[in-house]
Amino acid sequence: MTRSIKQTIKNQLYGNSAGKCNLCSYSLLKESESENSKYYNIGQIAHIEPYADNPIAPRYKAIDCKAQNNSYQNLILLCANCHLKIDNDPNYYTVDRLISIKENFTRDIQIKLTEVRESDFYVVNLINEFYDVQSIYFELENSSLSVIYSSILRIGDINNICLNSFKPYSYPFDDANLNSMIQNIIDLYRKLSYYFYDCYDLNQEIFQSNKEFLKLTGDNRKNIEEIMNLLRSSLYSWLEYTRPFKNKV
Repeated sequence: MTRSIKQTIKNQLYGNSAGKCNLCSYSLLKESESENSKYYNIGQIAHIEPYADNPIAPRYKAIDCKAQNNSYQNLILLCANCHLKIDNDPNYYTVDRLISIKENFTRDIQIKLTEVRESDFYVVNLINEFYDVQSIYFELENSSLSVIYSSILRIGDINNICLNSFKPYSYPFDDANLNSMIQNIIDLYRKLSYYFYDCYDLNQEIFQSNKEFLKLTGDNRKNIEEIMNLLRSSLYSWLEYTRPFKNKV
């Protein structure tokens, strides 16, 4: 087994922790000064029992330690300071203590989520399921500068049809993170859609670059690519954050 952690497990850790450090509750999705992205991720995933079969590793026990354990049960989401803190004081932050900290923290998160206004859950699930955000993300992952899947147009529908129709009853969200994330996605979509109708031809399910695209400068093409990358990241973070919302209503 490699040290690499499966993406599904990362999603579970971030989702069950609401993107917060399990020790100090510090938010791991921080606001960015960049015009193109409103947040960035500073989280670190730590091993409860050490990954390496090494006697000097924190919390190592020759008899009990299961080396190379990258399971959800053996991982905890922390900020950088708390990651260093638990590894520098393994006598206090024992395996059992860390398991208890994680279980208590994620349980409290689930309790808090149930206290969020029900309409937040309703609108989030409507966005994710009716507009199939997962497929938008997947097809954007498989898009390129020359070919962009038309499913990206559904982001415009989310803003124009879904969110606007719920104002002021259910939107903006009670959860400030949801507002920040969805606004970031919409802002990036608007920047990208600026190029759609001049530089791309809609051909069935894809936008195919046309002659006008060939006239774009290198800086403009670089800008399109950067926006696409930021939009991929933003959609992924939205899906990761809203995963615990599923089936809450």
